[in-house]
Amino acid sequence: TIRQYGVVDILNGGRSAAYTGEDCFDYKNHIIGETYSIQGNILLGQEILDSMENAFLNTYGTFEEKLMSSLMSANIIGADTRCSPYGTPAISAFIRISNPDDQYDSLYMDLNVGNAPLTINPLDSLNILYWNWKEENYILGDINYDYIVNIADVIILSDFLDGTQSIDQHEIAPADINMNDEIELTDIFLLIFNIIGIVGL
Repeated sequence: TIRQYGVVDILNGGRSAAYTGEDCFDYKNHIIGETYSIQGNILLGQEILDSMENAFLNTYGTFEEKLMSSLMSANIIGADTRCSPYGTPAISAFIRISNPDDQYDSLYMDLNVGNAPLTINPLDSLNILYWNWKEENYILGDINYDYIVNIADVIILSDFLDGTQSIDQHEIAPADINMNDEIELTDIFLLIFNIIGIVGL
């Protein structure tokens, strides 16, 4: 009775279940929805779980972006109350995602901050690892990292070139379509040509 479990599948639109043992340390609880299960203990309160649920449901993007947003919404000093004296939200942080055909020791994403000094914020460290992973696994032309190369990426690139929008550091590599280390008009043409099927990236 000192364990917590969450289980989710995607049958019939999504099913979930959770269990919180009565001997888990307060504050303890879980939240379930059709496609998610959130659980925690030794927390400041229900607001931590509520914030995580809100972030997961309202973040636009890929599954891992929604997961990371949910984790970062708990980036509050003392969210895990054991960490209040150290000015951090948690002792450790990790995110693991598997594709159906992945091997146990070779997952699609496996990021872990498990042995940081108590005064180092592991969620901040995990967020850095996450964006490094995204930059290493980008799709050329997918400037907004939604795994779809479409008109939204053209708009971002156009707005950058006409000076109405900046491009974040992690967006530079997927925006450099001709890979000449410059973001220029040619990149827009190549991106459009790829979308309408004239050239392939």
